[in-house]
Amino acid sequence: MDEEAVPGLRVEGAAAAVAWYQRLGFAKQREHRGRKGVAPPPSGTQAARP
Repeated sequence: MDEEAVPGLRVEGAAAAVAWYQRLGFAKQREHRGRKGVAPPPSGTQAARP
């Protein structure tokens, strides 16, 4: 069985991080926004090299 480790990086501004990684050749794949009523709602963005 092959296993892969995928790091999760915490950032203050997801939009700025996506712009930075796009300059390095990454593309935004998806964005997740958490449920309402959770303070603060968890969110995440995934980027990968094409």
